[in-house]
Amino acid sequence: MEDINWTSLGWPPVPGTGIAVGPFTLAARHDGRLEVFALGGPHMGANGFLLWRRWEQTPGGAWHDWASVGTLFQIHAGAIPAVATRSDGRLEAFLVDIHNALWHSWEQIPGGAWHDWAQVSTSTSPQPELATSPAVIVHDDGRLEVFALSLDATLWHIGEQTPGGAWHDWASLGTLPQLGSRRHGPPKTNPSVIVHNDGRLEVFFVDGNLWHIGEQTPGGAWHDWASLGTPPQSEFYAEVTVSPSVIVHRDGRLEVFLIGLAITPNTDTIESALWHIGEQTPGGAWHDWTSLGIPPKTEETPSPAVGVHSDGHLEVFLVGHDTVGWWDALWHIWELTPGGAWHDWAYLGIPPGLPPNMFVLWHDVPVKVNVARDGSRQVFVIDDASSIRFASLSPTSPG
Repeated sequence: MEDINWTSLGWPPVPGTGIAVGPFTLAARHDGRLEVFALGGPHMGANGFLLWRRWEQTPGGAWHDWASVGTLFQIHAGAIPAVATRSDGRLEAFLVDIHNALWHSWEQIPGGAWHDWAQVSTSTSPQPELATSPAVIVHDDGRLEVFALSLDATLWHIGEQTPGGAWHDWASLGTLPQLGSRRHGPPKTNPSVIVHNDGRLEVFFVDGNLWHIGEQTPGGAWHDWASLGTPPQSEFYAEVTVSPSVIVHRDGRLEVFLIGLAITPNTDTIESALWHIGEQTPGGAWHDWTSLGIPPKTEETPSPAVGVHSDGHLEVFLVGHDTVGWWDALWHIWELTPGGAWHDWAYLGIPPGLPPNMFVLWHDVPVKVNVARDGSRQVFVIDDASSIRFASLSPTSPG
């Protein structure tokens, strides 16, 4: 097992509970410093939370204390912030409030004070009633674009006209095919958005199948929705914390990772596996779904975290059961060479110093990973003491 240095970042205050209230978001600055965003108190009645942040003072160095971002209170406890790093180094955060509206706050200068929260809207287009957490991307020219699904499962997006300038009107990319016949209530999972090497955007979403929709040319018309199906005899974990894990290879091919669940008839036994599907050529046909298995004794677990190393090989992290099947622990699997065979699952353990006989890591909150320029990896999880912890792994060669 690799040598791991575990560090606790705690959690923002939540009056009356002292516990974590939902998932967290990881952002990276251009100089390599990391920043974590999470919801916390003080609260003002139901659904009243602030967005808090904690950040590295130097790359790989000590962390600053938690600090709040403004006073946007009307937020669902399970809301997931989306954070973008602008081309000029400023961070910008987006959240959907309890009234289904999109809000944002941003640094006035890189590392400086934050602007007050403002609603993302225009005078000429109505605000759609958003049901999912947002996903945000940065265009090559520095403009931001935000995507989210509405209560009727329509995908909406809104983008800046110029970097940091006025916003275009909200635009619809349509509703997923056959959605109405299957859906009971609003969407349960969140979209993932990537930028192709040539600047085209592509959105992925799980609802029964894995669906995707992409631009035909950068900034141009969009293709129709298309389904990539599901792994053989499997379905996807449909929870709010789940979104497809999508990476772009150095040659421009896309690859998607998801946990598939297979339920054995008559016994209701659940068997999980990590599945992936990738393009054969950039923008071309897709390979079939392929299974990478799962750590021993692991059942349901949400989206995996996928890191891309400087040489192009991939590494995947998730929370599964420990070696005796009692606690939740951190595991990883990686390519031996870029695009080549995969190593077996390897056990990375649990944070030290926690009480025994507890489920040490939250298996229902996605793991986050950062692969640093020097090849080291920082893997972020939540433990049962309601603390964000990260495991620092030294640079390593594949295999």
